[in-house]
Amino acid sequence: MQARRVISWERPQEIAEEVLQEYGEGPERLPEESVPQLFSIEERNGKTTVEYKWKKRSGEGILVEKIEFTDGNLRYLTKIKGKDGADSASFSLKGFSYILRKTSGRALKRLMSAATKLEGIVGSVVGYLKTAAGNLYLILRMEKSCWSFESPICTKHIRKTSWRAFGAEHRERVSELATLMLMKLHREDHVAEGIDASDLILDSQKAVLADPRLLKRAGSRSSKVENFIGLLRDLVKQGIGEGQAFYCLSLYASSFEDEVCSWYRKRRGRNPADLFAATKEIEKVVAS
Repeated sequence: MQARRVISWERPQEIAEEVLQEYGEGPERLPEESVPQLFSIEERNGKTTVEYKWKKRSGEGILVEKIEFTDGNLRYLTKIKGKDGADSASFSLKGFSYILRKTSGRALKRLMSAATKLEGIVGSVVGYLKTAAGNLYLILRMEKSCWSFESPICTKHIRKTSWRAFGAEHRERVSELATLMLMKLHREDHVAEGIDASDLILDSQKAVLADPRLLKRAGSRSSKVENFIGLLRDLVKQGIGEGQAFYCLSLYASSFEDEVCSWYRKRRGRNPADLFAATKEIEKVVAS
């Protein structure tokens, strides 16, 4: 078993100076009255847990009371710009972008476990934090250059984009990346509940799910198809062409033939004549 190391200090001003020397960007500078009074670190099994006690808990920003992480960049993270209690927040640090997603204590362990197993499909979960107001946030680290449809999580490394900015060729590429991402998720027997295109983060090579809170174990084979139908409907709404929509549908159906046929049986009460018949039924549902 890896050795456990616990360190505690009662020297807040020295700690603040170390923090400010460590950071060149990201969390804002700490005013003197907002420096943590107690600072403790525990390291075990590749994880670091840091706890703070604050003299002043009010004011702007998200004050970190406890943080557990596997990413050493977060060692001195104490305050983040944003509203404590907001659904999401983000910051940049040492060339990486980090996204905070508010969650509950009941869901935290399940989401961290699922997201860790699905790394590469979901943004990389590197820990969680508890704020001075008692809120819990998952921490995701994103690659250095990517795009998001979601304004609240955009930073200088996560750039804001929109469907209006895309031509037909780019829309086709995004729809293909989204389909491939969901196929990978379904192969791991998970679905992304209520997913639409705005839940994606994009780079030139792939799409990843930006919000691990959507993750859920697939309850049945047909539930995967329903999940795909929801995504494809939104892609059509965003303006992908009919031909591209059928391409995405064919790509999915050819890889999930059993699931598509199971969905058809559940819907129509009989087996489809062939995979093409089941695919055409999905096409009707998407268009309805």
